[in-house]
Amino acid sequence: MASAVIERIPKRFCHPGFSLGSQVALEIMSASSARLERLALLSATHGGLPLPVATVLRRAIETIERGGFDGYLEGSYPTYFSADHARDPVLKRCFLEMARTVGKDAGLWQMRALLAIDGPFTGLGQIHCPIILLVGRKDRRTTPAAHELLAQESPGSELTALALRRISRHWSSQIL
Repeated sequence: MASAVIERIPKRFCHPGFSLGSQVALEIMSASSARLERLALLSATHGGLPLPVATVLRRAIETIERGGFDGYLEGSYPTYFSADHARDPVLKRCFLEMARTVGKDAGLWQMRALLAIDGPFTGLGQIHCPIILLVGRKDRRTTPAAHELLAQESPGSELTALALRRISRHWSSQIL
């Protein structure tokens, strides 16, 4: 994935990444760090998945392949949000609509791609551009501790914790 992106990007660039995209962004950085001006990562690790998340994804793949996509979505929804926000029907509807729009096949592909990442990235200490790491303060999947480890291994990084808050019918983030 990183190679495909590198072939299409300009000589100098800034790159964001979320979840799988953050892992791809770190691989892009490994391959062309001299071209990278800034990096912004959300839901990121220093490479690969924490063991509990990898275990959950393996089970999810089995469930989805047995025809349980909707059951997987219903069961996994609460794990993506803090207990306070998991009960919000508007947030749940947005989550389910997004997942169904992306679809089962793309979801399986993303899960398998994440599981294929084979341990920490080498060369994180060689990053010479500014990096902002954004983490949900109550993230249970890619925890603040995982982001802190990435920040320790990446010079010039800035770790920022976010908290969701509801403003009338809309969501926003609050930097803490």
